[in-house]
Amino acid sequence: MNSLISKIVIAIIISIFLFIGLKGFFFSVYNQEKLQIYQYKSEIGELNTIYIVPTNYMIVKKQFEEQYEYGIFYIRGSNATHYIGPIYSTGKSLLGLRIYPGSNEVWKAEMELIEKSGNLQVSTFEDIGEKFNQLMIFRDNSIELGNIEYKSINVTSIDEIFAKSIIDPL
Repeated sequence: MNSLISKIVIAIIISIFLFIGLKGFFFSVYNQEKLQIYQYKSEIGELNTIYIVPTNYMIVKKQFEEQYEYGIFYIRGSNATHYIGPIYSTGKSLLGLRIYPGSNEVWKAEMELIEKSGNLQVSTFEDIGEKFNQLMIFRDNSIELGNIEYKSINVTSIDEIFAKSIIDPL
């Protein structure tokens, strides 16, 4: 009886290691199917809007009263390995396991600033061509980006025209 229990325990342990080890080999390349818009309003009244465009572009628009600026980012990346529930691996080992409560998707993204414009004299964005890595945590009605949670808003035809006018010339 003891040998049967020890064999079952060993089989369970081997199954867990195989599950964790093999799960990391499967990933998807970042891609969104429709325009998504998220907003965050800071304590000082600055309105930040993120437009996630299906062609792997992201427009980040910052607006405070009559001043505005927007940056266009090209996004490359892959999904974080999802194990069960809110547990994802964002690294290459078990040390990269993280819990993201309420998440639907977690993406490891490389974002490259390819264009910026606005009426500010000094830009708040980095230099064009700068790249940085960022986690994008999608939830039912929000996205977390840079430790800030942006709430989802409904896409209007004006938003679609704005996003198209910014992205098409690229």
